[in-house]
Amino acid sequence: MNIFDANVKEDNQYLFECAELKEREREFLDNSQIERLINGKDINDFCKVLQETFYAGYIDQIKKENSLSGLIFSESKNNLDYLEKRLKPVHRSLLKFFLLDTDLHNVKLIMKARILGKDLSGLFLPDHYSYENLYKYLEGENAEIDNLTKKIVDYGKSLMSQQDVPFRIVELKLEAYYLTLLADIIRPVKSIALQNLLKHRIDILNIKNVYRSKIVNEKYSYDDFLYDGGFLDREFFKKFEKESVDYFAQAIEKTEYTRMIMQGTHMFYSEQTFSSFESNEDIFILKYFDSIKYTTANLEKIVGFFLKKRIERRNLNIIFTGVIYNLNKERIKHRIPVYD
Repeated sequence: MNIFDANVKEDNQYLFECAELKEREREFLDNSQIERLINGKDINDFCKVLQETFYAGYIDQIKKENSLSGLIFSESKNNLDYLEKRLKPVHRSLLKFFLLDTDLHNVKLIMKARILGKDLSGLFLPDHYSYENLYKYLEGENAEIDNLTKKIVDYGKSLMSQQDVPFRIVELKLEAYYLTLLADIIRPVKSIALQNLLKHRIDILNIKNVYRSKIVNEKYSYDDFLYDGGFLDREFFKKFEKESVDYFAQAIEKTEYTRMIMQGTHMFYSEQTFSSFESNEDIFILKYFDSIKYTTANLEKIVGFFLKKRIERRNLNIIFTGVIYNLNKERIKHRIPVYD
């Protein structure tokens, strides 16, 4: 199959929404603006570039709070409000689809913060709740957290309560739970494109976990982290359990996931970080939805637009954090998905 063939069906009930969102594509940052944001020396440089963009209205708030949280909260709410009003009732379960990735990252982060006894709020991805509220809920206090996020935190707490369970296994089990929730959200929508996207993401997660296992020499059985349901089945990965990372790389080079994995591996060896895997996964998702840009009206065009919006907000947060803490510019660039 063509890996970027989204296989969508036209739906004239979304004709107006798709035309409207086509016009709104001018809201997205271009590569030149992203480059200039990254290279800014301080918050004033950052805001000077942002003043030329769709996000100009947030400049005063950013400077006052020295934070991007207000922008991210507001834009996330605006996007979800739009979707709640415009999607057919049968498709509204997808509102949760736009929150799960952030939830998984943040729940793993606060659990790690609790174990280490450190404030990791600088790595937090603000969206529809704050670091403080999520941490309060983890500690058993009342907090303004949505029910889906509570389910993920509660599941994580149940894993942590088990004796002698390494945190890496907790992370892997949380990923598996996340995939189950994602499948439950996508299934009733009956979109082949979204079902295939889930299969791709399962493949990507399996590949990343195999690479990490081999590169950092983890001793866990592959049965501890391989997930079913992708285009590459469990047996494809199991046969590499005793093989070298180079042998596995040669096999992946024959699949459609080459770019993401090869670049991610290179960055690990050169920068000692797995962040490039995440940015290349975002590129994969953006390209996947690019394949439907010549269609006229369908649910997938709407989903693709707002996924791109979510990725852009996350990129802005990464760049802003890098500027505030004067992080290495090259490392920031490696975490930002930019594609032609």
